[in-house]
Amino acid sequence: MPAIRHFFLDLEGTIVRDKNYEPIEGAVNWVNGLKDRGLGILVASNNTTHPAREIRQCLANVGFRLEEPEILTCALVGMDILREWGARSCLVIGEDSLRAMLAEAGFQVDEEARTEAVVVGLDRGLTYERLSRAVDALIGQNAPLLALHYNRLYLDVGGTRGPSVGAVVRALEYASRAQAVVAGKPSRRFYDTALRRGSASAEEVLFVSDDPFSDLVGARGVGMKTAFVLSGRYPSDDVLESIEPAMRPDIVVSSIGEIEVGE
Repeated sequence: MPAIRHFFLDLEGTIVRDKNYEPIEGAVNWVNGLKDRGLGILVASNNTTHPAREIRQCLANVGFRLEEPEILTCALVGMDILREWGARSCLVIGEDSLRAMLAEAGFQVDEEARTEAVVVGLDRGLTYERLSRAVDALIGQNAPLLALHYNRLYLDVGGTRGPSVGAVVRALEYASRAQAVVAGKPSRRFYDTALRRGSASAEEVLFVSDDPFSDLVGARGVGMKTAFVLSGRYPSDDVLESIEPAMRPDIVVSSIGEIEVGE
């Protein structure tokens, strides 16, 4: 069996506690230790509100020594999909920061005249008017539907739960009969992109996350080893009982700093 040489890491709940970027205890030393040993690292995030450079800077501010190419977000994968579709004009359900990311990458955002794709990210100011425009574009212009991820719940910095991207995508699918293409975890496309970005084979990767259902089941599905940390949304491994045994994590630890890295 190939040795683990690459570590793909979820962000919130895994190396930082939440959107305030407070590090999980031991995470900074653990991640920087991998860097010192020349092992591969990739932070793999379903964040749709911040570009990779801002995430890298937030991590640098609290001590993580990571480079921008070591950050992969679902928004970056989504932009690759839009380019493959030849879609340059997008109607966006998302925050201003997502529109800015798309515009910076050369996409035309929220033009009235035509919609070549409907893109859905986290939108905490979502209105019925914007939902209606999206449904009209999906039906009337036959625009494809791109979900940057499919998460059900969003947890804000105060701990309040709300509907996340997947809940909005399901509403659009139901109303329009469209079928979304998903860019982020747990889509196969995201993991394949991560492997190419990290120049890694799946057998050499340990994927670490606090989400055993989405992140880790998806990673197991492409042949990666997986580690479930109890430092995020699930404080107990009891949740694993609802996952079929073959897809359960290889390792369960309280936090990432407890994962032993072999020589």
